[in-house]
Amino acid sequence: MEPDALIETIAERIALQILTDVRIHSVRVSVRKIDIWENGVPGVEITRHASLPRNLLDFDIEHIVHELIFRGGASLPVLPEIRRKKLNL
Repeated sequence: MEPDALIETIAERIALQILTDVRIHSVRVSVRKIDIWENGVPGVEITRHASLPRNLLDFDIEHIVHELIFRGGASLPVLPEIRRKKLNL
């Protein structure tokens, strides 16, 4: 690993590495240098979010339906099982 000149680069690398875990959707990273100045400690804090779900089939349909109903209702078309089987030729 190369040495980094900017603590922002270090914070970004840490955040991106943490976000490789599919269970994590958001991360906040703080990086501070040691106290070398009397008027403050140089540092940075960043927040990063996972861009898209890694697996679009990995969702909780019951939670989604509950939230839709709670927030005003929605209509979800559902095909009967026989028609779904025909689509999976």
